Amino acid sequence: MPDSEILAASFKLSDAQEMVARQHGFSSWQAGEIGIRMALGAQRGAMVWMVLRRVLLLAALGLAISVPAALSASQLVKSFLLETQPNDPGTLALAGVVLLSAAILAGYAPARRASRIDPLAALRHE
Repeated sequence: MPDSEILAASFKLSDAQEMVARQHGFSSWQAGEIGIRMALGAQRGAMVWMVLRRVLLLAALGLAISVPAALSASQLVKSFLLETQPNDPGTLALAGVVLLSAAILAGYAPARRASRIDPLAALRHE
């Protein structure tokens, strides 16, 4: 694997780690909202999907910003790319799939944990 691909992969890995760390705290501020919805009769699956929808929306927004930025910046780093074209659609598609997969994995555990909140404890906290 060329050095430029290793460098790009390490940046993506650090981005994914940061996203996982931020997502861990994401559902904690939603605990009250989820507890209230659960007290009103919402199903756990609906609460998990509510949190995952927000995570996927943020990931899609990140893709919408980063893909055009990557396409425009790829010409600047063209000399560093040894065996890859600057605007390789396969690489961009793979990066998008990895980002969305990381977002789902990072969002599922906190969403599931938040959906198991005791509604009475959440109402007392509010």
